[in-house]
Amino acid sequence: MRNALIAFTLLGAAACGKKDPAPPAIADAPKVAPHDDKGQPPHEHGGADHDDKGQPPHEHGGAGHDDKGQPPHEHGGGDAAGAHAHKSPHGGEVQTIGAYHIEAVPTKVGLLFFPLDGEEKELPLEGISGKLTFAAEGKEPVEVVLEPMGNHLHANVVLDGAWKAVVNVSIKGEAQSARFEGSGTRTKGMGAAAPDHAHGGGADMPAMKLSDAVEGHVHGENLVAGQPTTLHIQFDRKEPHGPVTDFEVTHEKKLHFFIVSEDMSFFAHEHPEIADAAKGTWTLPFTFPTPGNYRLYSDFKSTALGSTVTMSTLVVPGTSPAAKELVADTAMTKTFDGLKVTIATTPATLGAGDALIAYTLEDAATGAPVTDLQPYLGAMAHLFILHQDLTSMAHAHPRGPEVGPDSRGGPKVELHAALPKAGLYKLWGQFQRGGKVITTDWTLEAK
Repeated sequence: MRNALIAFTLLGAAACGKKDPAPPAIADAPKVAPHDDKGQPPHEHGGADHDDKGQPPHEHGGAGHDDKGQPPHEHGGGDAAGAHAHKSPHGGEVQTIGAYHIEAVPTKVGLLFFPLDGEEKELPLEGISGKLTFAAEGKEPVEVVLEPMGNHLHANVVLDGAWKAVVNVSIKGEAQSARFEGSGTRTKGMGAAAPDHAHGGGADMPAMKLSDAVEGHVHGENLVAGQPTTLHIQFDRKEPHGPVTDFEVTHEKKLHFFIVSEDMSFFAHEHPEIADAAKGTWTLPFTFPTPGNYRLYSDFKSTALGSTVTMSTLVVPGTSPAAKELVADTAMTKTFDGLKVTIATTPATLGAGDALIAYTLEDAATGAPVTDLQPYLGAMAHLFILHQDLTSMAHAHPRGPEVGPDSRGGPKVELHAALPKAGLYKLWGQFQRGGKVITTDWTLEAK
């Protein structure tokens, strides 16, 4: 499920400390690494000239150029012949860094950086690290360590007023750098979006989206409510047509599978097993509690396609129970299986855009803070968020250092969410304690 669905990426306090260099260090920092185009003099994305077969120079980012006599184009929207527009997969600003790209997405909780390959597809974060030199207007530059969060690197900086940033990353042992600047959560050259596009308003926020390249197919054997069945699952590429077989492990599993009743009153987080690796088929034993319509969300990563989310619908025969009305919760503290949980959001009144979801955990019997959370699938929590339209969703994990089998967590767990639009959202948070997975649920409204 990816990140959309709503793609929720994880947030936390990144290390941040001042550097001695004065603000000019930002201006003097390296721009994008130059490259050679068919042996011609190099050019830079971001402003440096280049000669394309003797034609007049052009600038990426707005200046005109003549490519074999064709009209000029801009990175970020031009569609003239010969255009090379960045795809901007997460709605941010994309810069070329050597053989790779990096996308910067400014949000209310800092800068998110997505390392991308030459075709602007997400790179796995293994082996990728970086730092950010950041200068807000009127303040001295600071250096921030980039924290890996799901599918991106997070810089915990405050985007208030004008700012400039130089990101330095190491990808496969190669050091690369790029510069970005903006005002608040606005940047220049926002890919296919207008240059003054503001993040925090919806569809361009980093979020998990239903794939338009893959279809998920699910069917069950002798579906009867209350009785065990076996689900058969397969994923087919649309172009070129064929089964998906190149699954990668994410959070200890190759496939995360979420089952939600149409009225959102039932939820399950499952992990099917591969039936035939060559054919890309999976099976899952499961018992549906009642007749009715169910939405099935598959979240996986393909080597060729990257993070992928599909949705299928399955109908369990019989008379469905009356649908439960979806209403926003007013109680922010609830108890689930001996775990007293309090949820809080920043901002307190949710709207479309970035949000911080914070859980505080106590032992229901003693009132003591819980500090013995155990990793569940490689994380201290899993959070699945679903909009009432049943098509916008996210599978998120907490920020923080990598956890191992002996790691323990609590009493506070924080997750970063990007809510693409107004409406009611159901949040299912999962925690493991004493070897038992505890599922919490809240309905919150974004206005």
